[in-house]
Amino acid sequence: MPTDFYSLPLELRQKILLNSFEEPLANDIAFNANLSRLKQILDGINTAAAKPFFHFAPHISAWAHTLKSTHPTINGDLEFVMRTTLKAVEAAPRYTSPKSRLAYMGECEKMAMDGIASGLRVIA
Repeated sequence: MPTDFYSLPLELRQKILLNSFEEPLANDIAFNANLSRLKQILDGINTAAAKPFFHFAPHISAWAHTLKSTHPTINGDLEFVMRTTLKAVEAAPRYTSPKSRLAYMGECEKMAMDGIASGLRVIA
């Protein structure tokens, strides 16, 4: 009997989905670092306009919407994957050079794998 994606165990589907967020995660970390730099410049010009920094994840959001549109089963699988991915965005340092971003991506991958392992205990 052939196996398709939806017949795989939940933890394996989540790992595959989490891996698919690698590029959107890197793009959103870079986006937020640039946004933070811009905010720092603008706040320096007009200190009265200083506002708290919020993280944005347009690439992650777009990819999640694309995945959700493929099959209803994906919706349930994405809950954990999105929680893990967005935590990585929030934990990312705001000011990063391209080299340190690459090192940080390695840390994110480890954090995501640790998250999958702990998430499986909760979900399973």
